[in-house]
Amino acid sequence: MEQKIQEAIEKGDIKRVQQLIESGADIHYDDDWPLHFACIKGKDDIARLLIIYKALPYARPGILRSAAENFQVDTVKLLL
Repeated sequence: MEQKIQEAIEKGDIKRVQQLIESGADIHYDDDWPLHFACIKGKDDIARLLIIYKALPYARPGILRSAAENFQVDTVKLLL
């Protein structure tokens, strides 16, 4: 199910991400990788959703830096 959530994030499909979470997808796998991935890709709405579902913004080192390096200004603001 981890690959499915990553694919949904890549596509920006927030409804699919929420559906996967509600079906039991583990959003904490690999030190909260889905949140980090959403931040790298600038998917602020999905990042916000993951945080609502208790993803940990600082579980994975460098998440803020990754967002900044990818010029994801809104994501940086979300994480601050």
